[in-house]
Amino acid sequence: MKTTWKTVIIDTITICLLMIISNLIFRGKMETESIFAGIVSGLFFGLFFRKIFTSTYKRLGEKQLKQIVIILDEDEELIKEAGANHFKGKEAVGGKLALTNKRLVFKSHKLNLQNHEQSFSISSSRCAFRVDYTDIQYQKHVKS
Repeated sequence: MKTTWKTVIIDTITICLLMIISNLIFRGKMETESIFAGIVSGLFFGLFFRKIFTSTYKRLGEKQLKQIVIILDEDEELIKEAGANHFKGKEAVGGKLALTNKRLVFKSHKLNLQNHEQSFSISSSRCAFRVDYTDIQYQKHVKS
């Protein structure tokens, strides 16, 4: 998810208000220092942490994706690959989704509890895909 300044400002204002309300609840009265503490805490957590956590998670995610190698057959051509989640039970297994001229392949990264690789043949009658080179949309449910 791309972090825009609009989301950072909304988060900051929300955290400021929550900090002011929590100070009011726990101290029992509205004081100038409670309002000031709420504003300072909101600014710090909203601006500083939001930007740091977002950029850190983005870098970690990119590093994990680079470590996932999907091995292609000799006559197979990679069309598109990107980060993706594959839902197995209640876990959203993170990994890489690759579309080739023969199949759709998902391979999980090592941080998941359920590590696996799953492949679907494009020529199979069980699947139907609409391929747009900027987006892959799944049109038919495939039972694993």
